[in-house]
Amino acid sequence: MEHEALVQSRTELDRVLVNVEAAVKVRKRADFFSWVQGVFQGMIAHEALVCGLPQPSVRGLRFEWLGSYPIADDRFRELCRTDGGLLHMLVAAWEQGGRAPLLLRGTESQEAIPRAPSLMEELSRFELANAVAHGLPGLDGQPAAFFAFFKLPTPPASREMRMLELLVPYLYAAWLRANCDTAMQTSVHTVTVPDILTLREVEVLNWVERGKSNNEIAQILNISHLTVKNHVQKILRKLNVQNRAQAVAKGINLNLTRSADYGGRQY
Repeated sequence: MEHEALVQSRTELDRVLVNVEAAVKVRKRADFFSWVQGVFQGMIAHEALVCGLPQPSVRGLRFEWLGSYPIADDRFRELCRTDGGLLHMLVAAWEQGGRAPLLLRGTESQEAIPRAPSLMEELSRFELANAVAHGLPGLDGQPAAFFAFFKLPTPPASREMRMLELLVPYLYAAWLRANCDTAMQTSVHTVTVPDILTLREVEVLNWVERGKSNNEIAQILNISHLTVKNHVQKILRKLNVQNRAQAVAKGINLNLTRSADYGGRQY
């Protein structure tokens, strides 16, 4: 791998440059979400991405779940468990494997990955098979960042390893800017839920973020399909967006949805 060119064609070079340009333009969480769900999919197609940054108060990472694939709160908490949760296992395997990108193909993995059988069992149990992961080391010896991509459409190969090595530094810089920007905004003016959406509208938006249809939300909340439709229309109008995807992205940026609750998990 160390003698293999990271960019092997003009097409790959063009895609890398497009993603680098998109990465440096990220300033808000909504920008990051749009990037990884947009042109980044041409580099590493995935349905779910977990981003980890250091938690200042402890020696660990704060994980957040992003992507089109929904996950229940209790399932994500289980992934983040410090006593053998999947994310903890991935970070440990990455460190023990020399901090090289991890490829987890269906029921197989790199021979050099420690604890591979347990990792594959957990990936299968959570239905997250076909995954890649990579991070950046910090000056203190602890991970400065960690990113795990799940549910790739095909088993990952050397191309995904090369793209991880190229793009993880840009992922890190963009995710850091997005979170720092949010922190600075909230320190100046804290936006509360009642300022924008009603509690019921926030509840509906949370289910929209999880990929639920209007009919499914109606059944979950035990209200009519028409009522859900009206809530969705009000959400779009209040957030000044055109569609459900934009509403989800803006909800994440404004910390209105469950994504804000997914942080704070230390491995």
